[in-house]
Amino acid sequence: MEEAIKKSISAGYKPSEMYLEETAYGADYQFLAISTDPTFWQALGKSMGWKDYWYIDDLGREREVVVWKDHQHRLIDHLAEGKDIDSFFKDLLSEQTAK
Repeated sequence: MEEAIKKSISAGYKPSEMYLEETAYGADYQFLAISTDPTFWQALGKSMGWKDYWYIDDLGREREVVVWKDHQHRLIDHLAEGKDIDSFFKDLLSEQTAK
């Protein structure tokens, strides 16, 4: 997650002071707060070169995939499966650098 935050900051993300302060809830809370911030995902996408795209679904309708939203939703699913934030971002950043 820390690497993802660095990448997003390099692309212009400015995390709220609230996200950066130490709290009784610890680092996991801070990372979760940042990872729900759309501006974080937009900046991360910019730093990673993500491009939105269109496709035709099974019913012939045009659909847009906003890539940063897709990754944010994947994080929510990942956490719902009982997995941790760091493993998600480790996989996300490694799959992006492998391309």
